[in-house]
Amino acid sequence: MKFDPMRVPENVRHLVPLAERWSVPEDGERADLLKAGSDAQLRELVDAVTTSVDDLDRWLCGDEALSPEPSDEYVAFSCLSMAADLADVLLAKRSRPVRPTPPMPPTAEMRERLIPGPDGTRRTAAEWAEIARKKPARRPASLWTERAVTLIRDSRDVSGVLRWRVEHVHPRPKCHLRLRACGVDVAAHGSDLFVGLKEIRRQLEETGHQIAVQGARLNTQPSGMLLSMTLGQQAYLLTVGASVKMEDIVDIFDPADVETLASVDEQERFYRGWLIDLSR
Repeated sequence: MKFDPMRVPENVRHLVPLAERWSVPEDGERADLLKAGSDAQLRELVDAVTTSVDDLDRWLCGDEALSPEPSDEYVAFSCLSMAADLADVLLAKRSRPVRPTPPMPPTAEMRERLIPGPDGTRRTAAEWAEIARKKPARRPASLWTERAVTLIRDSRDVSGVLRWRVEHVHPRPKCHLRLRACGVDVAAHGSDLFVGLKEIRRQLEETGHQIAVQGARLNTQPSGMLLSMTLGQQAYLLTVGASVKMEDIVDIFDPADVETLASVDEQERFYRGWLIDLSR
């Protein structure tokens, strides 16, 4: 992607050539580019970013991280950091472990003392215990989180339950949401919780419903950093002509007053107008 090298902080400007090569905003294209790279190229990327990680973090986790519209330079070096992380994973996968020497076949006497496993493999009790000790713990399944919510239709309140969970899969998490109420049962999936909530709201609009939560307010919008850190569960309440502040952050699933709600299209138009006004 294009950016101005002179707008990159001087202490990480030596990484510009790497950013020009590896900083691709789209995750899939970046992964394909890295997979096509040689071990030497990936090692150069990992080593260079690792050496400068403190300087990079001070920039990427600084004030610009809260900006709803970060600079091209910030985005490019964020992509560079993600590219280095994936390159490190690819290098680990490419390194082949040394094949262990096969054990000597057991004698008839030893075979009698061996215990068969589920796949028919026979081992001693001590060997099975060692295998169980080294076996990595299974990652717990993603759990659903529930929140009681209020739906509005024709000025009448309807109680419902909103459930969501995050599925941690490579290369990026998947968010699943489901809303149930009297006469309502809708589900959505998205790359983050805010996107998933917008899809839920679009389905509700078809039946004349609104969901009274902070994420459905006219002026609610997450920044790139909040999307990264909270998967969109937190967002800012925007004020026309003003930059965002930490005290403007809300949980998108918290209750909201009916008077503050808007349709998805109205919310997106407000956000575009806020960006235009802020750039003047």
